[in-house]
Amino acid sequence: MFSFKKKVEWQIAAVTDMGTVRTVNQDNFFLMEKVLPFTTTTHYERVVEWAGAILVAVCDGMGGESRGEEAAFLANRVLESVKLRTFETLSTEALQRKLSQLISEMSACVYQKLGCNGGFAGSTVVLLYGDAARTVVANVGDSPCIRYLEGEAQLVTVPDNQANYLFQRGEITEEERWEHQAKSQLTQCLGEDPAEFEVLPHMYVASAMKKNEVYPVIGWSD
Repeated sequence: MFSFKKKVEWQIAAVTDMGTVRTVNQDNFFLMEKVLPFTTTTHYERVVEWAGAILVAVCDGMGGESRGEEAAFLANRVLESVKLRTFETLSTEALQRKLSQLISEMSACVYQKLGCNGGFAGSTVVLLYGDAARTVVANVGDSPCIRYLEGEAQLVTVPDNQANYLFQRGEITEEERWEHQAKSQLTQCLGEDPAEFEVLPHMYVASAMKKNEVYPVIGWSD
């Protein structure tokens, strides 16, 4: 069993804005106990200060599909039932398995509510769990997370899109994958039929923060 006594303090900020192009806001986030309502949100800001373990997530409904805002909302609603105290006692390996299972449940929920009758609605997710011993980031889709530490920015998520697939095969360069026309073509997302497609989250693990060390972890949707 994994255990610790100290607590880490977090300041978490989130903002979303519909912009001037779309008629609905397909971004959604989960900040501890609160899910962003999708129905009337054109602009929203929230700051949370928290001591202890945290769980936050950003979901971006797929703009090319109908009801993307509902998919993002439903995915984040799954997180409301999470009991963080049970996460704190897990080993890092067990925690990664738990987060992977949680993301599978998010995907299945979207499919059951919106996709099982022949339609399709999908969402990306980038999820962050943190406690005094470690920070774990998991992602499906192309919504990224940046770790900023000591003046250096590091991308800690893996974009699930065709452009990154071409980059991994050596067919395009590092610079080209961020501007390539295939970057909007996702290779996996939440909302797939679980009987036909297994969602495989990417994981990033950071070790315990040092005393008085402060760094922001930034996640955003596209």
